[in-house]
Amino acid sequence: MKSELRKNKSSAVKQLLKDFEKLGIKKGSRVFIHSSFKSLGLSKDISPEDVVGILKKVVGPSGTIGMPTFTYSFSEDKRFNRENSPSATGILTEAFRKSEGVFRSISPSHSVAFWGCGAEYFAHLRYGITPYNIRSPFGKLYEHDFTIVMLGCGLMPNSTLHAIEDWADLPYCKNSVSTCYSAYSGTRDTGLPYPKMPLGHRDFYKEKSKYVSLMMRHGSITSGKVADATVYCMKVRELVDICMKELDKHPDLFLCDDPGCISCHHNRLGLDEWKRRGGSGWEQVWIGAAKTCITPGVGTYANHGWSVGTPCEEVHDDIYCRVIVFKNKAEYSALVSLEALLIEADLAGVYKKAVHEKTKIKPENIIICVTHTHYGPSFGTQRLYPEVQDESYSNFLSQKISGCVYDAMKNMEPVSVAFAIHNVDIGNINRRVRMPDGSYMFYANNSLSPKPNGKVSREFAMVFFRNFQGDVKAGIAEYACHPIFFPPATAEISGDYPGVLSATVEKEQGNNAVITFVQGACGDQMPQHYGEGYKGALTAGKKLAYAFLSEAIDARYKPLKSVIVKTKMHKIANAGKNVVTIIQALVMNDIVFAFGSSELFYGLVERFRKKLGSKRAILAGYIDSLSYLPEKKDFEYPTYETKLCEKVIKAKPGIGEEIVDACADMVKNAEKRIR
Repeated sequence: MKSELRKNKSSAVKQLLKDFEKLGIKKGSRVFIHSSFKSLGLSKDISPEDVVGILKKVVGPSGTIGMPTFTYSFSEDKRFNRENSPSATGILTEAFRKSEGVFRSISPSHSVAFWGCGAEYFAHLRYGITPYNIRSPFGKLYEHDFTIVMLGCGLMPNSTLHAIEDWADLPYCKNSVSTCYSAYSGTRDTGLPYPKMPLGHRDFYKEKSKYVSLMMRHGSITSGKVADATVYCMKVRELVDICMKELDKHPDLFLCDDPGCISCHHNRLGLDEWKRRGGSGWEQVWIGAAKTCITPGVGTYANHGWSVGTPCEEVHDDIYCRVIVFKNKAEYSALVSLEALLIEADLAGVYKKAVHEKTKIKPENIIICVTHTHYGPSFGTQRLYPEVQDESYSNFLSQKISGCVYDAMKNMEPVSVAFAIHNVDIGNINRRVRMPDGSYMFYANNSLSPKPNGKVSREFAMVFFRNFQGDVKAGIAEYACHPIFFPPATAEISGDYPGVLSATVEKEQGNNAVITFVQGACGDQMPQHYGEGYKGALTAGKKLAYAFLSEAIDARYKPLKSVIVKTKMHKIANAGKNVVTIIQALVMNDIVFAFGSSELFYGLVERFRKKLGSKRAILAGYIDSLSYLPEKKDFEYPTYETKLCEKVIKAKPGIGEEIVDACADMVKNAEKRIR
């Protein structure tokens, strides 16, 4: 008898394996399963634990299984405990929760559990994040395009629909607040106010719902059988993208049409205004912005003008870290601008890792650049000035950067974008001066004859991000000129003219606007009247600021539809052995910013734009303190810059062109992704 039972069980297990595989679930699949174990109609000798084991076998260790393990901990006597609180979403989910190798999130109301490849990552939830937030496990379902499997439970209990409501910022979710109780806030039990709790009735709580009809019309729901259960499958990205598009047309997609339903009738209030204000914004990029003071204390080692590593004696004006975070559907990226002299790629990598640990933004999606002010702390110049690094300040900066990115993510909203380039003269020159005999000299004083006569950058590139209210929420300003207005021997901290530019625009715009500065190809560009002090920096910064403010009013704004960050580690052929640097690109609609490692000469900009065929392509640098990157012809007549790059990285003629060409190729690849 027992032998017969074992035989029957073995046969049933094999059939279940085949049934799951017929649905397209296989090794390496990522599935999120809602279930009704009873509907499978299995014999008593096959337990929920057996079905869990079968599912694990089907996807294998290279796949991932997720299930809801909700608890609805809305009362003090039912505090959520991740290890012990039973799942309230069916006996299969409870068996899964208790099985080996499963990780569970800490949401006291809507916890989810995962097993398999990346399970701990998928289950991770920062404490206090609302259950369906884009940074919750549900956001990761979209990012990694899980397959939703409705195993014998119909199409009603699809919790991803509540995530869509949250991400679309529908007004009836915004006003729903509950208190959840958990044992996971430090060491004491606590009750947490949870905004955006999905309360009230929904149309998809009915078997025949509007969302099901919509998905069926798109051919986006497949079906099959597992044992006696009818099973429906759909891809998360398809579900979200289709529903978001429909919500923008019909905001009541998830509300029923029963005139007697008080809940859905009440929830319709505010939907017209929501639609008028731009709807879900899902097809638009959302941004958040923040800034934080990073001024070092008096006595901190700093770079002052062209001197190296002397203690700071005075703070003339505060210096800042400024951040813009972009959210393209479920993909986040960030631009970080530091008012500092230089930063090396290795150190930037440490800061990116800290940002990732706090926010989960991928390190390769983060750009950290510096404004190149010569009056800031010594922390990112190991290659050039290894003897004067301030490690304690660097550790402080790591915390400030990650905290600033985190703050920026707290005020995300959809934006439109505009771009402009104008010529603005702040008295800058090309500091490589051609002498009568054909040689070149480094311009070092105003009495030098002949006067500066090389190519000069006057271009001021501006990007404006405007929210629905018409406010400039953030911006990017790019200009190519060394910030060296202070005397070379000064011992003060200052953001120089980039700091003045950002601070002036931010003050005029109000509403917590953040203007990041990106230093252009200024390797051979400097103020003619360098060393005249803060007066020169103030004049230059305000001149640029007023141009920015003027253009922001009349600029032609378009919805920001796409943002891509590309990152590449580039081994340099025209340098010493094993010299590797970082190049990056930020592509926003058709606006391009390429970051070509370090101090590029201005003449390389023309080559870069010619390769891309666009004047909306900006060539910047200062994401790695590699050294100067001159044009090939500049090596024929050596000056300070060419000699330094030959000394530091054994640079050879052609290094600048090599970096620029690599940047152009990277941008082309990014633009292909957008198209």
